[in-house]
Amino acid sequence: MLVITGIFENERFIPDEPVSIPQKKKVKVIVEEGTTQDIEITGKLAKLEYINNNLKELNETDPLPKEFDEILSQRINFKGILKT
Repeated sequence: MLVITGIFENERFIPDEPVSIPQKKKVKVIVEEGTTQDIEITGKLAKLEYINNNLKELNETDPLPKEFDEILSQRINFKGILKT
């Protein structure tokens, strides 16, 4: 779920921040009356939920393969490689 905060002015909804929604994507708008502070808190909670979901995804990825440590531990003579 994506929560977008903004204001409704002159028959248009104006989001507080740029929003990445595909063109002609059907969306549902729920209008909740509340104070500006409630809207700010809702926006911050939505951002926190987004960060948590990304962290869950990152934690589910496989760690680096065993070969990575082996390759990283090899010494490389850069001076010898750079000399012509």
